[in-house]
Amino acid sequence: MGNALRNKVVNILAQLFEVFVLAAKEVRRGRFKAYFRTVFGKGTPVQEALDKLKALNIGEERQVLADTYGGVNKLNLTTENMQSKLEEMNETMMQMRSEGRERTIAAHQDKLKEILDPSPFPEDFFAMFNKSRAESTGDWILTDGGFNAWLDRKTNFLWITGAAGMFHRS
Repeated sequence: MGNALRNKVVNILAQLFEVFVLAAKEVRRGRFKAYFRTVFGKGTPVQEALDKLKALNIGEERQVLADTYGGVNKLNLTTENMQSKLEEMNETMMQMRSEGRERTIAAHQDKLKEILDPSPFPEDFFAMFNKSRAESTGDWILTDGGFNAWLDRKTNFLWITGAAGMFHRS
């Protein structure tokens, strides 16, 4: 509860206490019936105290509305600020993902270029592989019908699968 609202509530309670004190005095004087007749009449101290209480209640109601509006307005500002921060964070995350994808693609492209780059010394690599090759490994391809059709340009494609040395025809 804010200070302004607390002050309003204290004033309302003090005024209500004053109404009770004045009413108790009237009852003690033995004017109970007269008191109730004059309570609602104009110019009586009790009626004036009730009017003050009514004015204080209206002021308290307005203070509650003002405090509530201020709280809601503050909450709206906080919510808008949070939404802005979330949007900023989302944008940053999307940018980081995009940069990560670009780095991955670039790394894959570099690896592919490295694999597909022609060797600067192809004769040396052939000589090295040829020395480690078992005799007659791969000779079957030279007698394969598909391979010969491809060499004679009767077919446009040659499809070979498997690791080196896996196939052997006798």
